[in-house]
Amino acid sequence: MPLLRRRARALRRDNNVDAKTPRPPEPVVAPRLSEASPTSGMPAAKGDAMAEAQAVLAQIKARTAGRKPVAPPPVVRPAPVAPVVTPPPVVKPAPEVQPVAPPPVVKPTPPPVVAPPPVVEAEASTADPTVIRIDEPVVPPADQPETPAPLPAQTVAEPAVVEPEPEPEPEPEPEPEPEPEPEPEPEPEPEPAPFTRSEIFRPVVAAPPVAPAAPAFQAPAAPQAPAPVVAPVAKAPATAPASAAPKPSKPAASGGARPPKTRRNPLMWVLVGLLVLALAGVGSLLATVKYMDGRAKIGASLAGVDVTAQTSEQLQATAGRLGGNLKLITDLAGKQLWFDLGALGVTVDRAKTAEQVLSIGSGSKVPWWPFNKTDVPLTMDYSADDLQKTLDGAYIPADQEPKNASITFDQSNSVFSVVDAQPGVAVDIAPVEEAINTLASGGTVGTVMLTTKSVPAAISTEAAQQAVDAGDALAAQKFTFTAGSKSVTLKPSWIMPWVTFTPDEATGTITVGIDDAAITENLPDLLNAQIANPPVNQRVLYSPDGKKIAVESVGKNGTVITDADSAAAVTALINALKSNQPLNMNLQIVAKAFTSENVTVGGAYDQPHGSKWIEINQSTFWLTLWEGTTFVKKFRCVTGAVKTPTITGTFYIDRRFIAKDMVGVNWDGKAWSVGGVPYTQFFHNGYAIHGAPWRSSFGYRGSHGCVNLSVKDAKYVWDWASLGVKVVVHW
Repeated sequence: MPLLRRRARALRRDNNVDAKTPRPPEPVVAPRLSEASPTSGMPAAKGDAMAEAQAVLAQIKARTAGRKPVAPPPVVRPAPVAPVVTPPPVVKPAPEVQPVAPPPVVKPTPPPVVAPPPVVEAEASTADPTVIRIDEPVVPPADQPETPAPLPAQTVAEPAVVEPEPEPEPEPEPEPEPEPEPEPEPEPEPEPAPFTRSEIFRPVVAAPPVAPAAPAFQAPAAPQAPAPVVAPVAKAPATAPASAAPKPSKPAASGGARPPKTRRNPLMWVLVGLLVLALAGVGSLLATVKYMDGRAKIGASLAGVDVTAQTSEQLQATAGRLGGNLKLITDLAGKQLWFDLGALGVTVDRAKTAEQVLSIGSGSKVPWWPFNKTDVPLTMDYSADDLQKTLDGAYIPADQEPKNASITFDQSNSVFSVVDAQPGVAVDIAPVEEAINTLASGGTVGTVMLTTKSVPAAISTEAAQQAVDAGDALAAQKFTFTAGSKSVTLKPSWIMPWVTFTPDEATGTITVGIDDAAITENLPDLLNAQIANPPVNQRVLYSPDGKKIAVESVGKNGTVITDADSAAAVTALINALKSNQPLNMNLQIVAKAFTSENVTVGGAYDQPHGSKWIEINQSTFWLTLWEGTTFVKKFRCVTGAVKTPTITGTFYIDRRFIAKDMVGVNWDGKAWSVGGVPYTQFFHNGYAIHGAPWRSSFGYRGSHGCVNLSVKDAKYVWDWASLGVKVVVHW
């Protein structure tokens, strides 16, 4: 019996927890008292009752099979004087177990007389819906016709009162199943009260789910007979004490039926779901907008390449990659040429390109809208003038190019002259510029067909003549400098070398200017030479081995303009020329002694284009000029006669004369003299290289010891050589 009680409680708890909708109370019929008495033994239908009890136990086992044992709920005993409130039994099928129909009732056969089991007192529990009574009617399922089971003959001690069944409330619509409440901690199980026979063998009846009715009261059992069960009624009797009435808003602690819940509109759940989705979408959108800050917007592309979400650095790298290998094929009159855009002076401005991409949508209210498709071309940086020059240089011959007018200066005549302008032809660069724009947008370009056009010179003859006139007027200004009793006015021929002409093809003009550096370098020496007597510094030449060769110039004291006045004169003249105003300025001069300078000449004779030296070969009669190891020129010569040979050895030119009167003594003691010997250069005492106009042939021995050349060859050697040049004479 304890096992049966525990299984009944487990079934009751499972029904209360798993059921999704409350079930209506079973119809209760007043029980009929059995003919059995405490002294008469078992009723006649005992065998059938036992079979029904076994079927009920089988159903309980089937329904509770595989379920986790659950602690039984606490048992509440009613007060001895208060009526017992019996809630209607609620049997709810578990979701995974289908309800089992009760077995068919077989007409019982009289069993043998067996001593009755001991009568036990039923447990007074107001929340146990699984109490089984054999004397209650069996209610078949809704899909089977109701077939009342035959009852054994009974003697009714007193008539039973059948209360009217309350009308069921409308069935509520299903609602989401709430999470199960935590089960209370199991209380210590009290001593179970014995069940009566009629309570034990009541068959299980499955009823359709209806709303629960109000609980009914049950009178306490008689001391010697099974307690009669009072059918549930719609409301408690008026005589029941207020303390005994259960609170309908709270279920019994032992797991009784729950009150029906308020119906909720499904549209509310839809709206809640949509609100949650909207909030999630807004959050995602805000996160996306934050992530896209400082990046290319959605739908942005560069030269046809999607660059969504790229940073400035990534955009610059993409621009460099797209513009790194762009090429053009051009054709002019059948002549085709390949050009890298870099060779045409075209480059990709990466920083500006990235800036253009990042500025997409800056003025739009919804810059991140994915349908805003925007393609940005590469930003190409090039000069149209450089492009024109490159194409003209590749296709246009020099004689067909336009010639600008120019200005020349004739130094000997001190005059500016104009060279007239000439028109020509040039390549039309418009198709090339269009092709560059197409490549910048990510397009493809075939062969670019070029044509030429006639173009005038950028600087016309008229513009050049205007510049010449301005230069002449500037040089004609009077610029006078005075020092003591001497003064000088600068000549136009002195000023003209300092005048500059700068053409500007963009404007087609020539600007007249002044060469400041040339004035600073030349004006002080010019003024000293004209109004002062500058000293002559002494210059002494030495050979590489330290031997004194000659005094190139003899020192002499003199006077000069002070350094301060020289600098002031330079500044004043530059300002006067730029303002095209005349100038009259006084200067101060002071005395200055000469200085002596020792100079080493030669030394680089063993390297190409090194120091100059002269080789005289008396065996071949060739005089050869050298610059280090580099040959310059050679001449036929006449060397000394047998009795008056030319000296051999290494020497240096120490004196030079354009014309020199020469005297000497022949081998026989007779004196001789020759006046005006041309281009004489002495290299050792009286030995010299000079011209011999009295000879008509060369290449033999016959002189007094000098090296004779024709006058023409002697002049060439004079102009080429200088003091300190080494002379090597050998056989």
